[in-house]
Amino acid sequence: MQRNGSDEALWDGYALDEPMVDISETTPRILLMGSRRSGKSSMAGVVFQKMPPHETLFMDSTSALSIKYVANNPFVQFQIWDFPGDFDFAREELIYGGQAVSPQLVFGPCAALVFVVDAQDEPYQDSLVRLVKTVQLAYQVNPKIAFEVFVHKVDGDLFLTDEQKIDCQHEVQQTVLEDLAEMGLDMVHLTFYLTSIYDHTIFEAFSKVSQKLMPEQHYSTLENLLNDLISNSNMEKSFLFDVVSKIYIATDSNPVDMQSYELCSDMIDVVVDVSCIYGLHRPKPSQPPGGVDKAAKLPAPKLQAESDAPTPPAPAAAAAAAAPAPGGGEGHSGSAAGGVAASAASAAGGAGFGEDLVGSPTASPLGAVALPGGVPGGGWAFDDASSSVIRLSNGMVLYLREVNDYLALVCLLRAENLSKRGLIDYNIDCFKRALSQVFALAEPQPSSSHQGN
Repeated sequence: MQRNGSDEALWDGYALDEPMVDISETTPRILLMGSRRSGKSSMAGVVFQKMPPHETLFMDSTSALSIKYVANNPFVQFQIWDFPGDFDFAREELIYGGQAVSPQLVFGPCAALVFVVDAQDEPYQDSLVRLVKTVQLAYQVNPKIAFEVFVHKVDGDLFLTDEQKIDCQHEVQQTVLEDLAEMGLDMVHLTFYLTSIYDHTIFEAFSKVSQKLMPEQHYSTLENLLNDLISNSNMEKSFLFDVVSKIYIATDSNPVDMQSYELCSDMIDVVVDVSCIYGLHRPKPSQPPGGVDKAAKLPAPKLQAESDAPTPPAPAAAAAAAAPAPGGGEGHSGSAAGGVAASAASAAGGAGFGEDLVGSPTASPLGAVALPGGVPGGGWAFDDASSSVIRLSNGMVLYLREVNDYLALVCLLRAENLSKRGLIDYNIDCFKRALSQVFALAEPQPSSSHQGN
């Protein structure tokens, strides 16, 4: 991606040295605000720049407004405005590119405001007072902003149990809501998250934020497509992941179990890492702008349930046999993570490689996830034929299928239901064609936002 004539290299869709940008652009923006050293820049680096969490300890404190582009796929395209810590519009003037930036210019086109509260920096009074003032000012300028509060750094000795984390969030949430009510702003909706860069909570939180940048009709369509997919394929859960950042842009309407999300997210790392090792480098085929291919012009076929599925190809003779319908999606045991590691080790060692890692990672044109330090034209590791099956030790199976160079569908299902492989693959192909049509309708600037949690 190039902006304003710049040819600076990008890594994973995130600008390493972004030039000064036109702040009057209408690209959706996420504002990162909070106290000094609260971890704003660190979380952006970990999620969007693939920075190892331990390296964030050496990052300098943000001293001036920094604007970065994130443009991984048609559904994940926005700016991140990283503000200096403890910034106060009432006492300071915001300068960017040598010109003053007014609150109207900051909050007017803003889609989401993420305020970071350092959970390890007690007492929280000063930070929460600044949060309330920021919300008040932003709401006056743009009442449609989605306000997100990250209670960050809930790790270490201060938060050894979930009860301690929940108590911290409750204290912050109650104080903020009471202060807003006293100011007559009880109609403002804030969403609170417990986050840490050392686990998956920060990816989960940014997943929810990015979903709110999508047009309501697009998000509803994706959710309905995933609901149809899991109901017709006897799946337990499905996620549509942005491969680069590992945030999920959509999921079905079933509740999100954190442990299931962690396993699905880790599967992307397994597939990409093994693909980087065993993949063959060949020139990347050309693709139309926006990732929309010829399939976008084809009508989306109807998802097939077991009763009306077409006769599957030869290896799917067993797929025609009836299999028990999936249950209610029980919680997964702690040994499941060990199953992922065991399957990955088995794949890397060669035993059962053809079953656990299917398709292109060993011989294919390589796709869109850059190797560390990679730039366009370098090595690539994920493409339109990547797929993988990982069998967990608790009788569940993780099934990954590419959607395009930047998106992956990761599904969780019972092992016995994988016998209907032909049916599952057919339904996923239908989902991919329907998704191509949603891509074709995607607009760079959403007219309305998805406000669900």
